Amino acid sequence: MALLILAFAGQNVSVDSGSGGTYYGNRRLARHAATLFDQDGKLVLNMDTLRVAARSIFVEVLSCRENRTDSGIVARVAGEVVGADNFLPNMGTDDFLSCLSRAALEGSCKDASILPRQKVKDTRAALVEHFKEGSFVYPAALFAPDKVNLLAWLAKNAVTAADEADDQSRIRTLATRTAAKPQMTGRSVRRLNSPPAIANPNDSPPPA
Repeated sequence: MALLILAFAGQNVSVDSGSGGTYYGNRRLARHAATLFDQDGKLVLNMDTLRVAARSIFVEVLSCRENRTDSGIVARVAGEVVGADNFLPNMGTDDFLSCLSRAALEGSCKDASILPRQKVKDTRAALVEHFKEGSFVYPAALFAPDKVNLLAWLAKNAVTAADEADDQSRIRTLATRTAAKPQMTGRSVRRLNSPPAIANPNDSPPPA
């Protein structure tokens, strides 16, 4: 877990974070990784600190906002796993219901066993009154991902034979480059580490 947090904090990682407004970069991620170190710069594997740092990283990275910070379907999967639906606010309010179309309002009435009114505002008022003491979550706001979209995402990102062949090729190339590097012997290392010889002014010059 600690290594994964450090990986997110790498300087080559940039995230469009939806936490606290749109933020692009990695400093917000790095600050969470920094909490894992003590004053002497030693990595401390304290489980409580790790949990807080990991949770903070998830908050920074995963986003369901419909803008450039949107993490896509993986954020919905993560939300379903942690039971995020249980923390959604009551949407049976006039502010939220005003955003719904007539068809969406009438669909919500069906689920709540409420008869639609002739006027949209009356239907909305009936829903607000019904959920005044309860809680209403619009179905589209639930975290459970659409199965069709999830299967399409899985198919798109499945590892293919070509991917595996490319990975093997990269490994062989790296191994070849590593093997081609000259190996230094102990004598070579001692020679490099030895101080340069200093000429003695009393020494006789070599014969011509």
